[in-house]
Amino acid sequence: MSHRNTLFVQGLTPQAHKKLLYYAFIPFGEISRVVLPKDQIKNHHKGFGYVQFESVEDAEAAMDNMDQSEILGQVITVTVAKEGSFLINNHRHRAIWNTQEYTDFTQKKNEQNKLDTENTQKEEKGKEEEEGEEKGENIQIEEWNKKNNNEKDNEN
Repeated sequence: MSHRNTLFVQGLTPQAHKKLLYYAFIPFGEISRVVLPKDQIKNHHKGFGYVQFESVEDAEAAMDNMDQSEILGQVITVTVAKEGSFLINNHRHRAIWNTQEYTDFTQKKNEQNKLDTENTQKEEKGKEEEEGEEKGENIQIEEWNKKNNNEKDNEN
């Protein structure tokens, strides 16, 4: 779903709640989600929230009409939420290793590492075989040289 259908609402009083936000924005279209991120220390929302509409057009209409309006006597600012915000990034409040994306990524990475290890082992084995062949050739050449040198020594 596009981030353009999600609105960032800031300037909310501590008394504001999800239902209030929902009813303030529902006249502009079908709402799929309302989120008020909580401040864990103060145990209430942080003074901003997100309203996600089913359509971009409804979100635009709500933004045009609600920006600089008042809720509970406080002027609010309404803008399009940035991509990657709390509401759009559904995994932001969960540990990364609890997401399917991380599991998939880790599995692919492990498979790639296994292939890399196998390829490295094959390359090393091939090099060892080549070195062994070269050593064998060197030994044969050395033996031939010794033999020739011995024959020359015997002739002298």
